[in-house]
Amino acid sequence: MDSNQYCIGICDDELVFRKKILDEVKHLCAEQGFPAEFVLFASGEEVISSEKKLDLLLLDEEIADGRQNLLNGKDVRRILENRFSKTYIICVTSYDKYMQDAFGQNVIGFVNKRELETSNRLEDLIVRCIDLLQGASKIAYIESKHNDLEVHFFDGSVKTVRGALEAIAKEMQQYEIYVKCHRSYIVNFNYVKAVIGTFSDFRLLDDTLIPISRGLKTEVQRKYDRFIDQRVSLLLGE
Repeated sequence: MDSNQYCIGICDDELVFRKKILDEVKHLCAEQGFPAEFVLFASGEEVISSEKKLDLLLLDEEIADGRQNLLNGKDVRRILENRFSKTYIICVTSYDKYMQDAFGQNVIGFVNKRELETSNRLEDLIVRCIDLLQGASKIAYIESKHNDLEVHFFDGSVKTVRGALEAIAKEMQQYEIYVKCHRSYIVNFNYVKAVIGTFSDFRLLDDTLIPISRGLKTEVQRKYDRFIDQRVSLLLGE
């Protein structure tokens, strides 16, 4: 794969839908100027055993539905989350009953197979994924240390730069996914795994604990609640 390309996986046990979703996603990526290669999977087992580093996975929630000893969509999501995978997931389903289960740390949203050609929902989700994969959204958190800033990225890499956290915080206000939660920290909400106590700390995906200042607690909670509301709205298609 070209180093400038992203890797998008499509997992569905029905060939007709694999091809249909592939055609739609290829078209959307071309429209957005988003360089990508595509990998097709016919089962959850193929996804889990693949050596490909997937940036985005369109996952059939009903894969292997009713068949014992085979991974379904929920199993695949759970395994990827336990691996601390950075793969964003769009759940694809034919039935609304699966929507209530289409949640997870890296789940961006869901789309109904019946609406692939009649709704803009898939396009909206792809655009959101592109936004998350590109630019500043790759930053997990920033820590201020004396006169330096340690910038921690989603892939685990760290870059040290000179600068003041306050100046960076003002610059990053344009991104709703970021919040200054402490005099020494800026956090990306997409990298938060859990809130500890009554907003005393954030636990990140890599289990790092980031403190939340008492003086910033109210504003941090307001922004985080709004972020969660927006994420739920996107998941539910509201």
